[in-house]
Amino acid sequence: VDVSGGNIGIYSKNFRFLGSSSQYFKASDSADWDIFGSTLDDWTLFLRVRFDAAASGTENLLAQYEDASNRWLLRRETGGLRFIYERSGVTDISLLAGSPGGTTWYDLCVCKVGTDVGMYLDGSQIAYDGAFTAATFTGSFYVGQLGSGTNYLSGRVNDVLVINQNIFNAAPVSGNTDAITIPSGLNLIAKGVL
Repeated sequence: VDVSGGNIGIYSKNFRFLGSSSQYFKASDSADWDIFGSTLDDWTLFLRVRFDAAASGTENLLAQYEDASNRWLLRRETGGLRFIYERSGVTDISLLAGSPGGTTWYDLCVCKVGTDVGMYLDGSQIAYDGAFTAATFTGSFYVGQLGSGTNYLSGRVNDVLVINQNIFNAAPVSGNTDAITIPSGLNLIAKGVL
């Protein structure tokens, strides 16, 4: 699905991705995806996902993709969940943790609070980074693929949220001791310019 329009949120129940090139969501470039445009603001990336099977390759969940050197992404790979922020070919953030399997619903979240970035699995912090250089990208936002036509998701996505706020009051820290509470009825698919 390729969409464009105004500043809206879309309610969704259960997007189904089959791991093929025709099964993904794309929204045009917007400042609503520039989560690393400043070291002073807060952002929340969230999705509720159920994978079809245990990890056997790379499956992209969320991304803003300008090109292979300018992007941020959240994906599942055989080693666990990975969040990457790369600008001008420099990888400022590369978090790898957790091991979500198949056939179970998971709440995945990345919270950026100033320069502190935490990755969360079912409300528990599992990874941290505390420094990056700000940059914005001129690339579309994707759910279910990387943006380069690769790494398609095979599973279900129930909710997606990208918002310029710390809506879960996250306080990511080194040592991964933070926890957040995610409401059971979030029910949004992409907040921003779609």
